[in-house]
Amino acid sequence: MSKRNDTSKLGHTKLENRVLADSELAAVTGGFIEIGTTETLDLNATTNLRGNLDPAFARRFQMVIDFPRPDVAARSRLWRLHLPPKAPLEPALDLNLVAGAVHLTGGGIRNAAMHAAFLAAAGARAIGMPEITLAIWRELGKDGRSLTPADLGPLAQFVPRGALC
Repeated sequence: MSKRNDTSKLGHTKLENRVLADSELAAVTGGFIEIGTTETLDLNATTNLRGNLDPAFARRFQMVIDFPRPDVAARSRLWRLHLPPKAPLEPALDLNLVAGAVHLTGGGIRNAAMHAAFLAAAGARAIGMPEITLAIWRELGKDGRSLTPADLGPLAQFVPRGALC
């Protein structure tokens, strides 16, 4: 038996592992890559669950770039960057408190900032702590977890009464 067909720790042969990795690659690329082809295709893939990638699949990437979660100072800058520049802000809006309270990624901050702006615009108000807090709460809830206002730490006091995640 060749080394290629030796059994791995998971009970699959190395050849079966390659077939599984190839089928995962085909699934991820929507079938754009035909296994065995000699054509080159650049593929950019992102995940926030890197630990869930199959090692045989991950080995196929020529390059992996890690984007760490932003620290408090970076989150504060991101909040200021992503709130619409012409949107009115409540004087009591404390983006340093917001940045320190919830550890969102840059994408999560962008989504929450835009949601807060839409909430404020819909109510013909300036963006304040209630809009920011509700937007964060809803952003956190996107992954399907059951949340309570306590998950917002010091921002919990700003959750509008009767608001749903």
